[in-house]
Amino acid sequence: MINNISSMHAIINALSSQVISRLDQTWAHATQASVLDNLLTFSNPANRFATYRAAIRAYQSPCVPYIGMWLTEMAQINDRYPDTLPSNNRDLTALRLIDFLKRAKWFDILEQMLRFQCKPYVFADVPHTMGYIEGNLVNAVGLSPGSLQVKSKKIAQQEMV
Repeated sequence: MINNISSMHAIINALSSQVISRLDQTWAHATQASVLDNLLTFSNPANRFATYRAAIRAYQSPCVPYIGMWLTEMAQINDRYPDTLPSNNRDLTALRLIDFLKRAKWFDILEQMLRFQCKPYVFADVPHTMGYIEGNLVNAVGLSPGSLQVKSKKIAQQEMV
């Protein structure tokens, strides 16, 4: 198992996006819709990603965690704590001191993220798979940002017929 939580999170978000979720007839034929519901609970940002935090504690390195949760926390720390603090020394009132509490909180988050990089992944190259991925990446370069929205609407209209 490769424990690629980041890709799983991206797939969950894609499947629950408006472009995909509006395809009612397609979803009617999907036998694994309940699995998606469970995965949505896993990646739910409610309660500071409580379900995700509980699950990720059990993972061992190597792992590709979803870092969005930690980036959000770092942004909140940045907003909550100033970069510098005023000096308490009367002779040095113009001096601003580095807020080390802010840096310590950032360090704790970075340490949580980096614990999954203790061991490297060991993968063998599969030329057929690499060719498939590289070919699709080349084809994706020409897509416009709205092309998936247009394609989704077209399929939804065809489903209604």
